Amino acid sequence: MTASAPTLALILGAFLLIGKSRGDSISDLLLKIQFKNEGIIKSSDRYVWKRQGCVYLEQENVTHISDSAMGWDLWDAFNYRYQQLDNGTLVPPPSGIRSAVPLGGVSTGSIELRGDGTLHEWVIMNQTPGGAAKIQVFEEAVFGMRTSVSSVSKKQSNQQKQVASQKSDEFYLNVHIPRSENEVIKMTKEIDEEIEEMRVQIGGDRLKRHLKKLPKEKSNGAQAFVLQTHPPTGLPGVQAMKYQGSHPVSRLEVQDSCVPVEAALYGYSTYYVNNLNKSATPAIAFTLVMKNPSKTNKVDAAFMLNLPLGIEKMQDRSYVEGTLESEEALTVTNDLQCMKLCSSVKECGTWTFQEDTKSCVLYTSVNLNRFNPQRSSGVKGFWQVHETGGNLNCISLVRECNVAPCGNLSICASSLNNQGVATSFGSADDVMDLWNDFAANGKFTKTAVTPESGALPNMHGAMALSTTLQPGKEKSVTLILSWYYPNRDFKRRIYGNFYKHLFADSIDVAQQMAVALPHTIGNITLMQNSLFNSSLPEFLQDIYVNSLGHIRSAFWLADGRWRQWEAYDCPDTDSVHNDGERHIPYITFFPESTKNKMLAWAKSQNAAGMIAEELRVSVLVPGDEIDVPGGRVMSDCSSMFAVYALELYRWKGEVEFVKSLWPNIKKAVQWHIDQAKEYGQPRKLETTYDYVVLTIYDFSAYTSGFHLLALRAGYELALAFGDTDFANTCQSAYRRGVEAIDKYQWNATHEYYNAYTTLNKVDSIDFRLDSKNFRSTLGKMIEAQGLVGVTENLPATPGAVMADSFYAQVVAFSVGLGPLVDPSRLIKHLKAEYEHNETPYGMLVMTGRYPYPGPAVKPFRDNCIWQMANPNWGTLNIHLEQNVTNAINVAKVTLDRWRSIENDQWNAAGITGGVGYGLEGQSFMTSHYGYYMSSWYMIFALTGQWASIPDGILKFNPKVAPPYRYPVLLPGVVGSLEAENLLAGKIQYSLELHFGQLELNTLSVNGVVYPSSNALLRAGDKVTWSSN
Repeated sequence: MTASAPTLALILGAFLLIGKSRGDSISDLLLKIQFKNEGIIKSSDRYVWKRQGCVYLEQENVTHISDSAMGWDLWDAFNYRYQQLDNGTLVPPPSGIRSAVPLGGVSTGSIELRGDGTLHEWVIMNQTPGGAAKIQVFEEAVFGMRTSVSSVSKKQSNQQKQVASQKSDEFYLNVHIPRSENEVIKMTKEIDEEIEEMRVQIGGDRLKRHLKKLPKEKSNGAQAFVLQTHPPTGLPGVQAMKYQGSHPVSRLEVQDSCVPVEAALYGYSTYYVNNLNKSATPAIAFTLVMKNPSKTNKVDAAFMLNLPLGIEKMQDRSYVEGTLESEEALTVTNDLQCMKLCSSVKECGTWTFQEDTKSCVLYTSVNLNRFNPQRSSGVKGFWQVHETGGNLNCISLVRECNVAPCGNLSICASSLNNQGVATSFGSADDVMDLWNDFAANGKFTKTAVTPESGALPNMHGAMALSTTLQPGKEKSVTLILSWYYPNRDFKRRIYGNFYKHLFADSIDVAQQMAVALPHTIGNITLMQNSLFNSSLPEFLQDIYVNSLGHIRSAFWLADGRWRQWEAYDCPDTDSVHNDGERHIPYITFFPESTKNKMLAWAKSQNAAGMIAEELRVSVLVPGDEIDVPGGRVMSDCSSMFAVYALELYRWKGEVEFVKSLWPNIKKAVQWHIDQAKEYGQPRKLETTYDYVVLTIYDFSAYTSGFHLLALRAGYELALAFGDTDFANTCQSAYRRGVEAIDKYQWNATHEYYNAYTTLNKVDSIDFRLDSKNFRSTLGKMIEAQGLVGVTENLPATPGAVMADSFYAQVVAFSVGLGPLVDPSRLIKHLKAEYEHNETPYGMLVMTGRYPYPGPAVKPFRDNCIWQMANPNWGTLNIHLEQNVTNAINVAKVTLDRWRSIENDQWNAAGITGGVGYGLEGQSFMTSHYGYYMSSWYMIFALTGQWASIPDGILKFNPKVAPPYRYPVLLPGVVGSLEAENLLAGKIQYSLELHFGQLELNTLSVNGVVYPSSNALLRAGDKVTWSSN
């Protein structure tokens, strides 16, 4: 690894950016970021883990890597974080404790800065369900701060002349953390000697007066503290912090009466709308914004970050055999000695230390890690300081090997972002050595390292920034954590990360990040404000912005393939149906990611025309090829493939791209037609609601809805490409499909669509040990529930009501296809869904199959809450011109629960517990899931947006009266639609673009047409017109 000199282009770019944002410092820009959530974390709080039931959820510590077991998930119970009150009651902890904004460039890995100041969920070194385990936390990874107050008054200036060694009227004792009884005695003696020296200098009486004037709640001397409420043993923390998150930004505000400055730490990463290259920057900027409230005193302030990455506590790297031939397990005292042994042996690649046996094993291979509380491990590496000779200084951890954990990581500071700031670097094997040095001096001196220090095989690497805050002034200092681990793997086969084509190493990453920092913050703010500065309810604003963190599970391979895990606990990739639920922000902010997957899905099509459910069924499937399409016979995959194509055609004008896929689209729609030849609707197709087991019945309303959706999408695309014959085929099949759903599923007595209908008898579900179902991964769940060796006969009770039966209708309305079934019947059906299924925690997925509310012990639970149902119900009711407030409130029941009750909005589960679980409304199945992101469709319902970009048409039919301001979302285009009431009953409309470009022939709101027949709008443009 070599230090990268700044190129002329980078330097010129820096000047251009600085010039563009003249008057706006980094702190000014950060202060413009809005937050719609907060949690107050206090040092007196007690947080505990509670073991509670689940079907499967991502566990906090991963015990195995993927090809030995599905190690990122748990099937029977998981640990959930709670706050324990003084009376022993367990309650959800404040926001920021259970989860936080995932920080890190798009597709490059992430880390969470939690509300207590800890850094959690490390997946930046290519940890995935297809490779190594994530690392929950590095306990000694800490941010630190030191302040020292001195007066700048005239009186103080005279006193400084009298006593040359006295820097202020406020004497202070250097902070030092004792680590033993002898050290306590020594420190006490030193304090006594220092006090005696003060007596000699200024006299005992004056010293007494000086000590009395110090306020109890605030120290005006030097003090150092870790920016954590519950710091590692031996380190001082703060009284409290306020956590706030708006993706991709976290904010921690220090709340401590002893701290003489106002301080807030921001962590943020790149997010550029419609620019994956710029967004894929593997780095996080950490900016400490400080304000000195004093009118007379200046404050010397220092900020540091320490990373203990040389040793991975509670991690095991013995998974791959490859021990040094000449070495047996060696007996050592601790893991530090084991690390040092590996560093001293040329052939060593990784090492593992066993705590109970005090044994150290060295390996020639670079092994992947897994969780093991009895072990520590590490990859051979060293810390080294790099000074570029330009504006960037870094300390880097270098691992010189060529597999997944290998690469480099840097802590850097640039003079572009740090004016009047001094830097220092430290490295040691003991965090206390670094801390005492920093606490005493505000920089690293005794533990200092420089470029001349060379390669240091130490556990810790740290960087400190020192500056001065004048009275009443504000200032920020910024550290950049960057990484470069180019060798992304899947089941040990190296595929590489795409960002290897964009950067040379972690120093190059930091350099480019530093140059673009003002622009990065500006883009983030503009993107967020398109949602925050709107008429959307605050809970929706917050949910939308922070749901963008779902992209944490995406990865971009070196060969250009963009892929994403269904979830970290559900390790298949790019299931077509699951993409549908979460895809609106993806197709809006990064449309190229959708196009990338469309090409892969097209290749997955079988001879009959069906699109495969997913691009990789599971990591458990043999082989190391990452694209192995397969899965089940689904109702919502071939249909959604056609829908994505129609969206790209209508919303983005991707005529040629969609035309190239037309043969695949046509075959996919024809497959749907073939499935419905006998009855007009398909039989026994699987759905995303798989655990409800609709496949044992002949028909379901959900499946029929997606069948109709496929036919309508096929019809519109056939017309667009001049295939009149196929358009007529689709139209005929659609009419027959509507007749079939009304015939087989409309319940005329109770006026709703039955969840399912059977022609003869219901199939049973076989859980015997030799059965196909048990051999599947689903068998793990059955085994955990004690149901091995039984056959489950689900009832064929007629008249069951399934929530979200018409999710397909949500999609149809949004892409401008209109109602799939009779709107009057749809309204009645939605009313029945609410009346039969709604609970205080959301809609039960099904009622009527079992006596209400349904059993909580069956493997296929009707009595649980899928997170699409409530927002989709709200969206449909708005489209159908029902009460908008009521529709939004129903959506709020499940959406707002994540941010205001569970306080876990950055880890929303796919399914929560129903009635009688003891886990009502709590995470129950699959973590970091995208079901709740179907709520994005609600924006289209509120604005009534209809677009045909190839024809230059953009129309709106909002469902609320002015005044309002709503987001406008199209692929690569983000804007705002606004309406204001004028005098004499007139209404003024405006469309403003924040990102992208539109060329329109027709622009209208409620039929009021913008007068120009040719409107070209670019980012920053705004057009205004009014009704007559």
